[in-house]
Amino acid sequence: MVQKRNPPVPFVRQKPGKPQAAKPLVALTGVAPKRRGRPRAYEPDVALARALDVFWKDGFAATSLDDLSAATGMNRPSLYGAFGDKRELYKKTYESYRNRARARMGEVFAADRPLRPMLERIYGIALDM
Repeated sequence: MVQKRNPPVPFVRQKPGKPQAAKPLVALTGVAPKRRGRPRAYEPDVALARALDVFWKDGFAATSLDDLSAATGMNRPSLYGAFGDKRELYKKTYESYRNRARARMGEVFAADRPLRPMLERIYGIALDM
């Protein structure tokens, strides 16, 4: 019995010097790879907004991971896996708040309004956030 062998793959010699970057799997196959593990059971923006409420109410030092876990609906290992430790969660929460505030204030300043209505809108947004 004779086994059939696959033909040898030709060896392509690369030019010396700068190595070529590897192509992403999507470029080679046309299909995005499947994500590993379970799908997320939480919305990151919602979790950050709820964490912001807790930090805003109690402050960083007085907020425990149990408080954050109860507010976000995530257990402690999931919080660590998604956001890192308490300090990283605080930084991501602040960054989310800052980006949201910057976007909303940018809309106000982009509009051509008289000073009084513009200030009323700015104060309204600041109090709403």
